[in-house]
Amino acid sequence: MCAYGESNVAIYRGDKLEALIWAAFEEEIPIIMAVPIEDRLLRLYAADYVNYPVADLVFAENDTLVLRELPQTDRYCSGKVPLPVGWGKSLKAELSALNAAGWSARSAEKGKLAPVECSGSGAGYCVYMFDHEGAELKLTTYGGEAQANGPAIADYEVTCSPL
Repeated sequence: MCAYGESNVAIYRGDKLEALIWAAFEEEIPIIMAVPIEDRLLRLYAADYVNYPVADLVFAENDTLVLRELPQTDRYCSGKVPLPVGWGKSLKAELSALNAAGWSARSAEKGKLAPVECSGSGAGYCVYMFDHEGAELKLTTYGGEAQANGPAIADYEVTCSPL
């Protein structure tokens, strides 16, 4: 496993520095990447051993930069498909929110949620698949059943299909 060192996010307009963003956590966890979520919106991720989102950076219509907290729910597929935001939370704790938002687990063994694949790396990374009308969710967890609340959500990827 690798741990990340110090890093910042620099925003440039042409060759002029417009803004500099860094994580102000007690433990100096670095911001490692900015991922485009939609037009004029970047999600900022921090990491120690696991990447996780910490804030959204919005490019407002008047070219103002706005740093905002993560939403409770992300919307995908032209806003038609809701997905509760649950990074770092236990999968068990988030299942009811996923079900309430219309997501259903694709695989189950004896009535229990089952991963479709696991890494075997010792870190306990596993992938679970969920379906929603018009979309599928690939949800990655880390840790395992030995953790007090089971594996935690590390990442997700939504793929939209024609409605």
